[in-house]
Amino acid sequence: MNKFGKIFVACAAMAAMAAPALAKEVTVYGSARLATFYEHVDAFQGAGNDTDLRFRNQGNARFGFRASDGPLGGQFEAGIGTGNITLRLLYGTYKFDAGTLLVGQAETPYNYLLPSVVMDDRGGFGFGVPYSSRRAQIRYTLGSGLYVAGMDPVGINPVGEANNVYMPQLVVGFANKVDGFDYNVGVTGIWYEQADFDVFAGMAYLISNIDLGAAKVTFTAHGGQNAGAFLLDRAVAAPRFEADNRRNVYNAGASLNVAVAGANIGGAYAYDKPEGLSSDRDKWMAFANYPVRIAKGFVIVPEVAYYNVAPAAALHAGGRDNYFAGAKWQIDF
Repeated sequence: MNKFGKIFVACAAMAAMAAPALAKEVTVYGSARLATFYEHVDAFQGAGNDTDLRFRNQGNARFGFRASDGPLGGQFEAGIGTGNITLRLLYGTYKFDAGTLLVGQAETPYNYLLPSVVMDDRGGFGFGVPYSSRRAQIRYTLGSGLYVAGMDPVGINPVGEANNVYMPQLVVGFANKVDGFDYNVGVTGIWYEQADFDVFAGMAYLISNIDLGAAKVTFTAHGGQNAGAFLLDRAVAAPRFEADNRRNVYNAGASLNVAVAGANIGGAYAYDKPEGLSSDRDKWMAFANYPVRIAKGFVIVPEVAYYNVAPAAALHAGGRDNYFAGAKWQIDF
């Protein structure tokens, strides 16, 4: 562990010990997560088949605490991977009569991941789910479910490009639940300058859950342009305005998961089309798993999954299939 990591752990430990003196209710928690998967990549363009065993601590293993005192609240969470420590969450909340204000680094209002556990609970990220990681933000949520937020526009500063950013990424949405059906709909967007061009990046999204009794169905969809501005990993190398070619990139994606008889079966699809080009680019994934609960807080999740390109690859170059089989081991405490 490097010097920064040691300092980070020491500060986190002191904060956890001091929290009870500062708040009336404190919950300290942790989650140990280990990946044991075989990963197979088919031969492509002169490369041979490759099969490897992933047997390591997951990057999203974590520890943290939640605290509250009357209208005040907050959460701190650190992620611990193989030799790495990262800040996941650090935010505070204040409850007014009409709603709740959140300030700090938290999940975006539209984040969603499938319950797929391969590659450190990747959950279809980059393959059609609306996900922008955890972002610095100011968000206000009314009791009715309406919310507005301004977030750090971290996704629109690619290296080597002269960008001028004058505003935060804005989000407006509405979340509600009615008789076994809950949904979260909204829009997000930002204007900025890139290489002397005025650029708009925008996206509309839907996240929905339907409880059918014997099965629970989760469906998401989103569409827009230049989604790379929101840190959405996509099917093109740079899913945002291409200054060199003076064109926008149009984006769409969808995901589906069916939870039935204790199992999860689902998949996701991402589609991108650069403006003015006849060709489009896409990629998709599918998975199935069955969480086995050994005891309270202890679960093993066997899973098989398929990605039609390497998750780290930007383009669907055709045929480099990726297969995964194994299990995640997780103990929450």
